[in-house]
Order: sequence, then structure tokens, then C-alpha cells
Amino acid sequence: MEIRAAQKLVDDWIKNIGVRYFSELTNMAMLTEEVGEVARIIARRYGEQSEKESDKNKDLGDELADVLFVLICLANQTGVDLETALKNNLEKKTNRDKNRHILNEKLAPYKKVSCDFYDKVESIASLKKEVKIVYKKQGEELEVLTKIKGLKTTKEKEEMMILPNNTTIRLDQVISIK
Repeated sequence: MEIRAAQKLVDDWIKNIGVRYFSELTNMAMLTEEVGEVARIIARRYGEQSEKESDKNKDLGDELADVLFVLICLANQTGVDLETALKNNLEKKTNRDKNRHILNEKLAPYKKVSCDFYDKVESIASLKKEVKIVYKKQGEELEVLTKIKGLKTTKEKEEMMILPNNTTIRLDQVISIK
């Protein structure tokens, strides 16, 4: 279904079944409420929070459709052609961000470090001594004099060094530790 067709479908539904549009302010509050329901499912199903028994049968697709429905209502009642707006928005993002994400080291795939290097960092961390760490961040070489608080591995299997101020540095970005 094209976006214009979805906007017409929602408009027809509102006029034939929903009687009339709620006010823009009411719809904005409803949009916030629906996004909250999506956030609850995502936080419990994909995040660290445990999922309550009452949430286990909630349908993420249905909740996302509720968000889309209210968003389309807001577009319809404010005269926004979402299809044109989305095309223009993607063009703007393409022009603005064509190199931004490609050069973002945070989005680069993690390159597994050797066991020897990991063991070296772990050993240095256990000594609780100050060391000079040289690492890459956004194409720039940075240097910090600090202790290593510890190591952790993310869900994505990225190995991270944790500094005393809770800054994390990906081990594959470390150039040297002295």
C-alpha cells in the first residue's frame, strides 16, 4: 500500500466509522501513549527488563500499527502529505548524512582482538595502575592517562574496556597501552 492510499484509507475510516477526528492535541497525546506502549514491549522483550506475564501476549505489530494510525490522523488533519514529506526527508538525510554513518566508528563492525591482547588488558586492569591508553575515536587518535576499571563484553560480542569514570573504549579501537 502506498502512503497516500493509507492516508485516504484512514480518512475514510474516520469519516465512516470514527465519526470525526479528535483534536490535534488529543491525537498528539494519543500518539505519545501509543509510542509508550511500543516502548514497553521493546524494553521488556528486547531490553534488560523482564517481561511481565501480562505483556507476553502483546502484539508489537499491532502496537506499531496504532502509532502509524494516529500519526496518519495527525498528518491528515494538518494537511501533510506523508508520501511527499518522507521523500523530501530521505533526500535531506541523504545529502546531510551521506558520509556521516559510513565514517562513524561506532557503527563499524567490531574486529575481534587476539586472546593475547585481551589477556594483556585484563592483566593491566588487575594491577590497578595508571597507564597511557592510545585509541581511535571518530578518526582521531586520543590519549588518556588512567587506570582500567575492568572489561565487559556486550550482547553484540564487542569487548570493551571500562575506565574509572565509566567511559568505555572498544578494544579493537585501542592502538597501545603503556
